[in-house]
Order: sequence, then structure tokens, then C-alpha cells
Amino acid sequence: MRSSSQALLFGWAALLLATSACATGSHEVPRPTTTVSPAFDARVYRRVAVYAKSNVRGISEGGLRQVEDQFMQALLSRGYIIAARSDLDEVLREQGLQRSEITEQVLARAGRALNATAVLLVTVNQVSAERYRPAIRLEGQSYYLATAAISARLVSAELAEVLWVGSYTGSVRVGSRREDEVALAPVAAVLASGFPRRQ
Repeated sequence: MRSSSQALLFGWAALLLATSACATGSHEVPRPTTTVSPAFDARVYRRVAVYAKSNVRGISEGGLRQVEDQFMQALLSRGYIIAARSDLDEVLREQGLQRSEITEQVLARAGRALNATAVLLVTVNQVSAERYRPAIRLEGQSYYLATAAISARLVSAELAEVLWVGSYTGSVRVGSRREDEVALAPVAAVLASGFPRRQ
């Protein structure tokens, strides 16, 4: 849906994510949980391929693209070179694999085929929407809380070693249970913000 109501929902989503800690009395900006391997060196792992998959049935291709886009934007702004998504899709298609069959070893092989030094595997682990508590009604409209949980791992293309891992779970307010995917992009953006910068 490409409407003013979607723009409004995204505005609310950003506001809710930025102020979600206020519900607990804190004023901190949301931060993902991340760990960097001692083997990670941004000078070596500068060309990255990004691939998103879902462990949740029914996630749209558009939803996964939004997740990938958030990571691609974050990595580009941090000085990384991004392998073309279409090239990665083509390599995986040639191997005859479905998204559900993608493993770190498979992605490492695909990364080598693309001359990438690492592959970032982003996984959607949860997407759901529940009635907002406490109940909110504005102008007769009920609201729901859409929650998404996303994790990511950076894998060396040469050694298939995990170099960085991160995860984040966040919620946004939406107008319908069917709009649960609205949570994907803002949650992915928070998680992507924890990716290391290049020096």
C-alpha cells in the first residue's frame, strides 16, 4: 500500500521506535545487541553481499527487500562496497537453492563467486501484530502493536567464519493486524545501525 496512511504509519513507526524506551522510564535511543569477532577487520572485509531470508511463513518478497535495503543503505554510508543483489540472486539461483536452504557455507561460496570478501545474512525471525495495550482508540480507530525480531550475521567468504552478529526486536503501532510487516523496515534500520564502521 502506497498511501498517506502508510506514510503516517511509517512516521509513527519511527517515533515509536525512537521513544519506545520511554515506556520503561528511560530516554535511550534503541540499540541492537551486537558482537564483533576479533578476526573482523573492516579494511579486509570491505566488499559485502547482503542477503535476507525469513524464518516466518508468509513474509512478502517486498518485506524482505525493505530489510535488505536498510542494511545496504547502512553499509554504504559506513564506507563498504555492496555487491549487486541481482548478482547474488543469480548465483544462488544457479545453485538451485530456495531461501529456506541458505546456510553460511552456501553464502560463503556465493560471495566468493561475486568477489565479495563477506556476506551479510539477515534473518527475519518474528513478525506479529497484537492489539495495543493499553488500548488506544483515536477517531474510532483501534491500534495494534506490530513486532518484528531480526538477526544478522556477517560471514567471511573465504573461511565461512562468523565475523559479526547482531539482533534486535522492536515494535511499532499500526492500524490493522494485516500491517505487521510495517515493523520490518524500522527494526532492520535499528539493527543495521549497529554494524561496524570502516575506518
